[in-house]
Amino acid sequence: ALPRLRHSAERGSDSCVMAGTCLRLKRLLLGPLLSRAPNPPTDLSVVPRSDGFDVSWRAGASTSEYNRDRYEVEMAPTSPRLLELLGDTFGSHVQFYSGTDRACSIDRLQPSQPFSIRARCVNRAGASRWVAVDAETCAVPVGCGGVGPDAAYAWDQTPTHVEVRVPVPPTLAPRAVDVRVRPRRLEVRLENREAVAGDLRGEVTCQPGDFEWELRAGAPRGGGP
Repeated sequence: ALPRLRHSAERGSDSCVMAGTCLRLKRLLLGPLLSRAPNPPTDLSVVPRSDGFDVSWRAGASTSEYNRDRYEVEMAPTSPRLLELLGDTFGSHVQFYSGTDRACSIDRLQPSQPFSIRARCVNRAGASRWVAVDAETCAVPVGCGGVGPDAAYAWDQTPTHVEVRVPVPPTLAPRAVDVRVRPRRLEVRLENREAVAGDLRGEVTCQPGDFEWELRAGAPRGGGP
């Protein structure tokens, strides 16, 4: 009985693989005929940083199982002074992302700059309407922020945001990072090794979603003692 059960399980696995392959073939062959213009993305969210934005969104309702949707994200400055400096060479919007993921980051911006950010869904049948939000990079007050002992971390601080940057090995995997924010303590562990840990001078009320972390290319920046 055991060999027969094993054989049945293998056949079931083969069926799953064949079903997935058939669906991909159907999309490839029938996509040009049966694709439909997509719905726009929903819940467009822009989280500002002092040097950029973290942008995310949700997929709109599907219009056809044969669609091969991807997303485009564009940005344009809204500051009159910045528009004057850029002149006509910038245009209205510039594309910063194109792909199938539903999140991206826009980096290397200056603090306290306002922008219009918009996203849409596209496929071979057409494009959805744009979904747009206005956002401004966070301010970095003079004298706030700095570098920790032995350059173990750097931070920027505003009246509403704190950004802590910790150097990590270039090959570090996201699953090896553990960040914990407690009412009076911050801990960052890399591959089960304590990288940053210390008590906070005041109590922090932190709910799920109040903080986030990401791996970025580049060394921590900061100034001060």
